[in-house]
Amino acid sequence: MGSMSGTFPVLAQSNINRQRLIAQQISIPVGTVIPLNYEKADKILVSKSDVIPLTLTVARDIRDRNGIVVIAAGSEVKGTLEAAGRGVRFIADEIRLDGGNRTIPLNATSRLITTTETLRKGAKTQDILGGTLAGAGAATAIAALTGDRKIEVLDVLAGAAVGTLAGWGLPAAGIVGGSSVQLYSVNPDRDLNITLQSPLVIRD
Repeated sequence: MGSMSGTFPVLAQSNINRQRLIAQQISIPVGTVIPLNYEKADKILVSKSDVIPLTLTVARDIRDRNGIVVIAAGSEVKGTLEAAGRGVRFIADEIRLDGGNRTIPLNATSRLITTTETLRKGAKTQDILGGTLAGAGAATAIAALTGDRKIEVLDVLAGAAVGTLAGWGLPAAGIVGGSSVQLYSVNPDRDLNITLQSPLVIRD
């Protein structure tokens, strides 16, 4: 009996520790939608060869069922915008909380974006790129159409895929008959919201 009585406090303590652990972590379920913003461009042009690193911000507070904020507006989400089948998709891989002091792995994606824009030969570079972020492949295609070989990828992209015009193949960028190019067109205000593909666990 003495040995049995000694086990109960241990079990009780184990249960208390487990309850504390549960209380100290929040699990946001699969299927939760997190609205995102990208304020550096009004439009993003992407070719089939582009992989564009992006840092987006959470557009509004995400709350649990008790109304407690679990992800604050302004939190940063990092990932890549890249071709996926017959479109492009933003694939998120991490989120920064507490003003960037905590980084948590994230498994979430946007919907498949299939909107395209056809650019034709003779268009002016400034008309195409005004307010627009372009991937390296897209920039190459635009240079071929406009004849503006002075376009530098690093000037077009603020922090996106690194490359030079000479290093990207024009056919992969979507050149059609040398007179037009079809690129995927992303609207940052509506296209980049992400949906969790696995639970997001946040620990205090």
